[in-house]
Amino acid sequence: MNRFFCLTIVMMLLAGYSLAQQESPDIPISDEKIVLNGQKFYLHKVKQGQTMYSICKAYNVKEKELLVHNPDLSRGLKTGSTIKIPVRPLKSAEEMQPEIDTSDYHVIKIRRKHTLYSLSKRYDVTIQEIYDANPGLETNDLKRNDTVIIPKHALQQEKVDFTDPEFSRDTSEYVYHTIKKGETLYRIGEKYNVKLKHITSANPDLKNRDIWVGEVIRIPREKIRYVVTFPKLNDSVQALVRLDTSSVYDTRPDSFVLDDSLLQVIDTLEPSWIEEMNVLLMLPFNVEANIERIKEKEKDDKQPGLYPYTESMVRMYEGVLLGLEHLDSLEGKINLTVRDTRGSIEETKTILNDLDEPPDLIIGPIGKSNIETALNYADTNDVNVFTFVDPEAHAMFMHKSLISVQPNLQIQWFFIAEYLIEHNYPVVIVHDGTQSTVAYADEIKFSIIDYFSAHGQPGYDNIATIAYSREQKDAVKNSLRAKDTTFVISASSEKIFVTGLMNTLYQCEEKEVILLGNEQWLDQNYVEMEEYKKLRFSYVSPVYINYADSSNHSMIQQFREYFLDEPGKYAFMGYDATLIFPLILKYGHNLKPALESSGKIEGHSMTLKFPYKGESMPLVNTALKLIRLQEDYRFAVEYEK
Repeated sequence: MNRFFCLTIVMMLLAGYSLAQQESPDIPISDEKIVLNGQKFYLHKVKQGQTMYSICKAYNVKEKELLVHNPDLSRGLKTGSTIKIPVRPLKSAEEMQPEIDTSDYHVIKIRRKHTLYSLSKRYDVTIQEIYDANPGLETNDLKRNDTVIIPKHALQQEKVDFTDPEFSRDTSEYVYHTIKKGETLYRIGEKYNVKLKHITSANPDLKNRDIWVGEVIRIPREKIRYVVTFPKLNDSVQALVRLDTSSVYDTRPDSFVLDDSLLQVIDTLEPSWIEEMNVLLMLPFNVEANIERIKEKEKDDKQPGLYPYTESMVRMYEGVLLGLEHLDSLEGKINLTVRDTRGSIEETKTILNDLDEPPDLIIGPIGKSNIETALNYADTNDVNVFTFVDPEAHAMFMHKSLISVQPNLQIQWFFIAEYLIEHNYPVVIVHDGTQSTVAYADEIKFSIIDYFSAHGQPGYDNIATIAYSREQKDAVKNSLRAKDTTFVISASSEKIFVTGLMNTLYQCEEKEVILLGNEQWLDQNYVEMEEYKKLRFSYVSPVYINYADSSNHSMIQQFREYFLDEPGKYAFMGYDATLIFPLILKYGHNLKPALESSGKIEGHSMTLKFPYKGESMPLVNTALKLIRLQEDYRFAVEYEK
């Protein structure tokens, strides 16, 4: 699977991170305890090198227990933070290691690539059988160096010995590959650019066992896809910096099959099939700068780690690759070119100026100035740019080449107004008294009122705008209705303002509040999650991942198998970006009316709906969700359009 080589280059940047992980030191049990609601808790201060796994091991608790009592851990464990740990009786080493009858079980020490799914396939057992053999095991308990037992099955398939001189090899249909030391089926598939399922189909016995050095397996010739030669890595770390290479995905079946259940394309347009589609993916990986940081960190552990956004951008790239893997039914070729913008406007300009010809689609870049640069190029060269635009960047929504997943602010406030019409909540918009937030609060208010008027709700006077400061809290308290739920909108995301406002609202225990804020607040640790829950914190976004959805389970599992990692939001977004590729191949430059006529495109994390307003206007997604924190500290969709 040479198409994943670019990913390997990026992921090797993280080698300093992963190789630096060592066995966690013994963790002393905290002497500090508290009692909350009748339950005892340790107060544990997280130190450098400690992990969720090592802390749970030391205190004899499950990770899910930590998440229940410390919901903000879902965004990662932070050195220096203090977490609550339920008091549990501590087990001895002997209690933790029961005796195992190895005559009936395989005894497996968990490695980084292991998942319950991969173990079940490797040993031909069901996941439930693994659970049954390991009482108390849960998916998030599967950690490196853990020991699990796998029931042995007597059933084994007969192995075909292609090394036997009497065996006639069919070289017209197969390539015969001799296994070398250190090779895996994944690497062999990568070498020949063949999917694993096609290798195991040609070698059925491999479904239930490992390969071994010296054996010969068949590679079906017809399944070998377009092979790309990439620059080889050498001993110099500088070999890691080049992402400027193209991966080609040749997806030509005997006949074209478009998944109408997914895309729901209304064929009112004349198709203009194109055989080859060029996609330029521009993201700020900051490869060279990260390599320098890794070098410095090797010298001094106190040096900062990877640059912000690097890991998120790698995940988005991985999501795009996985999305391409699922486009086998397309008649045509997708050429993916990946460029590292380094977060620089000059680098973005250089990348675009060095193109031999304009691509059919640009995905990215990130950052207002870089997006503006790409849009200027795209407007001139009749190219579409698929990206997430800051909704406050009004000027960007004037570019005809823009396809924005994120709608502008007016669309978002119309969406909120539609929600308020259904619920008839009194509304309080709170600002900090500065000129900019006063103007923004008025913009919010009049956008909502305009929507009310346009939809038969004229004269709606249930909206108040209030200035808040720590010295003047009463105005906000007095604005809350005693018997009604008040819908409070914050016109500022400044940290001190948000912290004070939330604390004030939290203290109004007798009043019911729904607080509408910004998703980014959650990344800044403004306040305790208990306050977010009490205030029924909500935000508007086109992106929401439903982890209870079985189709998402499948995507997550495939991501783990390919990349040995968890996908996260950015991987889902990258995957969903590929859902418009079939329309580009089918309609070419008629993409805009094709997107409009397709209705809703349902992705794993996003619904995409683009009303078409003409070739000179951008396409802006109008499919939004109001997402709210629930009693169990999980976010769920409260309302969607």
